[in-house]
Amino acid sequence: MGKGQKESRKALYKREILCFISNCNDSSYFFRFVFGEVKSMETKYARKGSAVYAALASTKAHPSADTLYQELRKTYPNISRTTVYANLSRLREEGSVICVGVVHGRERYDAVTCPHPHFICSVCGAVLDVEGLSDTLELDREAEAHNPVHVDFHELTFRGVCRSCSSVSTEAAIP
Repeated sequence: MGKGQKESRKALYKREILCFISNCNDSSYFFRFVFGEVKSMETKYARKGSAVYAALASTKAHPSADTLYQELRKTYPNISRTTVYANLSRLREEGSVICVGVVHGRERYDAVTCPHPHFICSVCGAVLDVEGLSDTLELDREAEAHNPVHVDFHELTFRGVCRSCSSVSTEAAIP
């Protein structure tokens, strides 16, 4: 798309918004319109950005960008890796997603942004949420008590071999 086409699209949107403002008496509808709750003005970027977030939020697998890309291509065959990476970067900057670590050379993502520990399998690369730990915020207080620091947050990641990989290696060792 050439520069003139981009400017004409911007001019078109601007004209549509100005026409809408001049004919609209309902300010709440106007704000829903402007902030994207009315689908008629939703851009491809916003739809695909929402799709990236929705795909990440729908899984507990802590996928990589490439895994998300492969999943999203089923619904959005024209989506590019660049779009997925750009949206993940934007969502990360906004604080809507977090990176839980690099596994086998690829960053893995999570839509659950509240502090919680993870386990990374060194064999298969699975990233799991760790359940059942007592108050991990106590770690922050202990770190502050024993060191001249103020802890804003911490990330707790366990590494080892997951149950699936352990059972496979155990089965392989039995003659």
